[in-house]
Amino acid sequence: MVASMVSPPKVKRRKQLAGKLLFGVLDLALAALAFYLSWWLRYELEIGPLLTEFQYLPFGFYLGVFTSYLVLILVAFQITRVYRLRRSTGLLDELGRIFLGSALAVFVLIVIFSMYQPAVYSRLVFTYIGLSTPLIIGASRVLFRIGVDMLRRRGRLLEQLVVVGGGMHGKMIMQQVVTQPNLGYRLVGFLDDGHFARGAHFGRIRVLGAVDRLADVVQAYGVERVIIALPATEHRRIADVMDQCKAQGVGFHLIPDLFEIQLNTVDIDSIGGIPIIGLKDGGIVGWDFFLKRLLDTIMSSAVLILGSPVFLIIALAIKLESSGPVLYTAERVGQNGKPFRMYKFRSMREDADELRSALADHNQADGPLFKMANDPRRTRVGAWLRRLSLDELPQFWNILRGDMSLVGPRAPLAEEVAQYEEWQKKRLSVKPGLTGLWQVNGRSNVPFEEMVMMDIYYIDNWSLGLDINLIIRTIPAVLRRDGAY
Repeated sequence: MVASMVSPPKVKRRKQLAGKLLFGVLDLALAALAFYLSWWLRYELEIGPLLTEFQYLPFGFYLGVFTSYLVLILVAFQITRVYRLRRSTGLLDELGRIFLGSALAVFVLIVIFSMYQPAVYSRLVFTYIGLSTPLIIGASRVLFRIGVDMLRRRGRLLEQLVVVGGGMHGKMIMQQVVTQPNLGYRLVGFLDDGHFARGAHFGRIRVLGAVDRLADVVQAYGVERVIIALPATEHRRIADVMDQCKAQGVGFHLIPDLFEIQLNTVDIDSIGGIPIIGLKDGGIVGWDFFLKRLLDTIMSSAVLILGSPVFLIIALAIKLESSGPVLYTAERVGQNGKPFRMYKFRSMREDADELRSALADHNQADGPLFKMANDPRRTRVGAWLRRLSLDELPQFWNILRGDMSLVGPRAPLAEEVAQYEEWQKKRLSVKPGLTGLWQVNGRSNVPFEEMVMMDIYYIDNWSLGLDINLIIRTIPAVLRRDGAY
């Protein structure tokens, strides 16, 4: 959760106001279209009970209702905050507000004109208006988001962003910005408050210097927004950064520290008007666990049944090229540190594990991971399988058994877990997954600490929609072979 502290400069406010006005005009036009379409469906196509000659009402008879509805739709959209969406507001949330606003406008319209002329206007017309308005306006929002998302992925319509602070909160917000281009930020880098050496990097993100270089960085990179991620104990420095942002007309946000408690785990209540803070249960539990397990069971069963011919072809290819087992099994660490046997199609020589120590000097991964782009232990069939991630297909059996999930952190080896820092162990609080944020954001190219931050973000922000989104995004990532080796 990020608390907004100051409005953008005047030019940006004008742009935001112009954008809201444009959406308002567009919504009026689309609401007018929905109204006319509803009248046309009832009186021209006669969808519903057949009309007699005396029951037919020309569109001009509905002009009063039409004008009232256009006013009501704008008022209702203001009430449901359709034009006050945050940058991080999801599509379903926006569509929900549009639906509620449309329903409210139609309800008030029915009440007003039922009292005025209860027996004249067709109830079916009002029903069609209530259905067509959110469909038409909602479709326009979907198309708008698709267009904006395409432009942002091509590097356009992005705000230049700098994060102030290289601690835990700074790392987490940087990871969210990097993995969510739909937010509309281009992360220039971050200003360090003593966590990094001069010229260092956090994964692929540059350190631009110390915090006191903010003014120079804003000018040099055309920074439009700053996120302050400094500890609450540094209140004087925070105030200084805020003053610099105001002086240069740069919008900024402040991440509250709250004694290092993550805000999405906080449950805020009150007793007699006194606010109290508690902690919500962590992890994926209860109804969330049921939904996730149901998705895992359905999809893994479907893949194992429908994909069985592919499994057979791969098994034959492995046996024809080299002797040894078709499947490679390795003990991995699962949820809450529980070990399990993970299955993969064998893509390396039988003595691959014994040769790993001899290749330690060629390791291209950081942290406790071991990765090589051109690993000499791979077989020819294995290299092809790994490029397309087909070697991981047997893990659907692990998913069906309940050892793994479709989406989650990468399943680590015991020796990797032994090297974890305390904060990194949080990734063991859920089942490991076949895919995840790391899979769709670079795979083997993602530095270890960055991968852990992605896993923690996933755990703290889990939803069924997020799982489905990551599953869909995995397919093009695999076909593009992003970071596959």
